[in-house]
Amino acid sequence: MNKKEFVELVRSIYDNAEKKGFHKEERSEEREILLLTEEIMEIYKAFRKGNLFEQCDKDIPNYTYFQEEPSDIIIRWLDFIAEYGERSIEMAYDLLPKKPIKPIRDIEDACYRMTQYNLIFGIREKNFVKQFEIISALFNGYDYDLWESIKTKHEFNKTRPYLHGKKF
Repeated sequence: MNKKEFVELVRSIYDNAEKKGFHKEERSEEREILLLTEEIMEIYKAFRKGNLFEQCDKDIPNYTYFQEEPSDIIIRWLDFIAEYGERSIEMAYDLLPKKPIKPIRDIEDACYRMTQYNLIFGIREKNFVKQFEIISALFNGYDYDLWESIKTKHEFNKTRPYLHGKKF
């Protein structure tokens, strides 16, 4: 994905989150960390149930929990980054790894490390980069296209109700 496509995708994610009501109240770092951690735990929950590579419960054809949950993490990060403007979006792109990332297949370790990064780094660029690297490595390890999975989930999110049917 080139920089222009990345910027357009991030803007679209932010605009959709705004339309769906996710920007109505001020966002705290604590809540963002909890929501990111919840997404990580959804990956782990699917892993524990043994259905990580099965069709997810959303009405998205040929889309697994493995694709959905990590995509949610990246979408949440990109929405948060976009709140800080164009410069932050471009900086986020510049921080992304440019070389292929060595594949990993250890879901449990990946979830553990992402949770630890939330606690250590909070909502900082370093955490975004670390989590992106882990998710990229998982996608490489299981031969899925990360950006296509993110775009697919984003398109689905556009069809969802206000606040995706939740309180916040």
